[in-house]
Amino acid sequence: RKRHSSTSEEELGHKHIKKARGIDEADCNATAAAPELTDQQLMQVAKRMGKEWKVVAISCLGLSKQDLEELETAEESVTMLKFNMLERWRRRQPKGKAGIQELHKCLKDNDDVPNEVIAVLDGESGRDLLCFSV
Repeated sequence: RKRHSSTSEEELGHKHIKKARGIDEADCNATAAAPELTDQQLMQVAKRMGKEWKVVAISCLGLSKQDLEELETAEESVTMLKFNMLERWRRRQPKGKAGIQELHKCLKDNDDVPNEVIAVLDGESGRDLLCFSV
């Protein structure tokens, strides 16, 4: 039998993708391109979420009315309800798809999302949120 010693283009492409996942050292010395949001980061967003958080949960994050009812029966604090909503969204995302950029994509261009939330996910504020848990 003859061994195939050359690396296939698919394998080379996969190695290139893995290499490209790293973030520049200026970005908190992180090693993954899209680390999942931490509980601390979700809490920062939850604190900034406005009174329309239920509308945002359904229209932007894909949660159902039943999800919201379940959350509300388990918790009284509004901030914790908002946090649990974001945490439920994070859990339902595919691996590697629950980072700042993904949450920003879900929430941008929606009038029910407070500007403060978008600001913290966007630009320099987003970088601060990314570096928060380092």
